[in-house]
Amino acid sequence: MMQAQKMGDYLSLLKVKKLGSKLHMHSVSYAAKLVHTRRILSSTIINFYLEPVSGQACNPPHPH
Repeated sequence: MMQAQKMGDYLSLLKVKKLGSKLHMHSVSYAAKLVHTRRILSSTIINFYLEPVSGQACNPPHPH
């Protein structure tokens, strides 16, 4: 009986480790997606404000 309990404890421990590993991989993947999305949004917003409006650089307004 004692060996069966030890075997059950060992299997439970393996399940916990496997689940922990899966959760870790999922959280790392999710964090990478968040960082990637943030970089895309940041570069899009920065480019939006830095790029001149179409035709503005070619034809500046007349001062008079």
